[in-house]
Amino acid sequence: MRKRNPSALLALGLTLLALPASALAASYPAANPAIHYEGRWQEAADGCYETAQGAVYIETAFTGTSITARLDDAANRWLVSIDSGPARKIRAAKGSPTVLADNLPAGRHTLHLERATEGSYGISHFAGLEADSIEAPTRQASRLRLEFVGDSITAGFRNDGRKRGKNDADIEDGSMSFAPQLARLLDADYSVLAKS
Repeated sequence: MRKRNPSALLALGLTLLALPASALAASYPAANPAIHYEGRWQEAADGCYETAQGAVYIETAFTGTSITARLDDAANRWLVSIDSGPARKIRAAKGSPTVLADNLPAGRHTLHLERATEGSYGISHFAGLEADSIEAPTRQASRLRLEFVGDSITAGFRNDGRKRGKNDADIEDGSMSFAPQLARLLDADYSVLAKS
């Protein structure tokens, strides 16, 4: 029987403890059935999901203390809500997974990730999530679904701040235009086709 080296085991344990939680998380591709999509998404040849519309979103449930997204998107802003809490606006990280939440209490959580900016700001590429585990969110079997077609008012153009130079994308929040707000009042899912 081979003798184990206690020093090597201790070094390995300390190395694992030093890694960020996201480095130990499992990877889930965009096509995983536990990820629920709403709005105009399409699957690309490389397995990513792409969108060029505003107010599109994904939802999932996950366990663990953190969750990251593999999101290739230089121009758009995204809204992250954990456990139905207030949304915060983020940009995708360049060249690495985008941290959506960390330092959460251990256990089960829900994720709502929504594109805040409209289609004129380019295509978003979503390759999947990293978390300890994910599962399909609890949803009503026959939930109402609404689609809204419109222009700048429907898109939420400049509805989240003051105009300063070329900051239009920074001050747009498609989730707060009348369309998603009406859908939420009716407990409905929504899709928005709108361009300023």
